[in-house]
Amino acid sequence: MESQSPPSGKAMTNLSNQWEKLNVYCTHGELNISNILAENAIRPFVIGREAWLFSDTPAGAHASAQYITV
Repeated sequence: MESQSPPSGKAMTNLSNQWEKLNVYCTHGELNISNILAENAIRPFVIGREAWLFSDTPAGAHASAQYITV
């Protein structure tokens, strides 16, 4: 059951639950807070996923797979 606390209360609870992990993150300066590099790396596959729905022949699917692996 979802609690009825305000968003700030949920945020504080989450902070309290993740405190040790936050401390580890803060003590290791080499860790990146942003995941934009990972998102950019998978973007072509996510966009391609929609296009692959239209590979209506085995030859088309094979051509798409070869293109992606290059």
